[in-house]
Amino acid sequence: MRNNRTGNIFRIIAGAYLAYLGVQLVTQTVQQKPTNEIFNIVMGILFIVVGAWFAIGALRGILKEQKQERENITLNSQPAEKSSEEDLVEAVEDTAERSETERIEKETETMEERAEKTAEIKEETAAVQEKEPDEEKQENEKAEELETDYEEK
Repeated sequence: MRNNRTGNIFRIIAGAYLAYLGVQLVTQTVQQKPTNEIFNIVMGILFIVVGAWFAIGALRGILKEQKQERENITLNSQPAEKSSEEDLVEAVEDTAERSETERIEKETETMEERAEKTAEIKEETAAVQEKEPDEEKQENEKAEELETDYEEK
């Protein structure tokens, strides 16, 4: 934006200088009445028109930039308040969602851990139950052997 404004200022200066040269050319031509009087008057008027067009166009550009800056300032100041409020609301919602997600994850983990422990206990119980009859049989067999050995003695 700053480069545009500086360029427009130089255009205004250049346009004003062209218009000044055009006015000088026309006034000198009218006063001195040279042989190429018509050509000098036409060129002077052309300088005035082009200079004025250059200067007015640059001035309009500067005014347009200033108007846009004012609109941007007023537009940015109102949404900035809203955006900070919206940011705060979003932050609170994100925090609530994160804490809810973390709570659910912890519950899921504890449920999974419980399920794993339950499965382990069931497996151990089944293994123990399978071993117990074998152990009982072995103990019974040992007891019978001891009894038979004792009876034999």
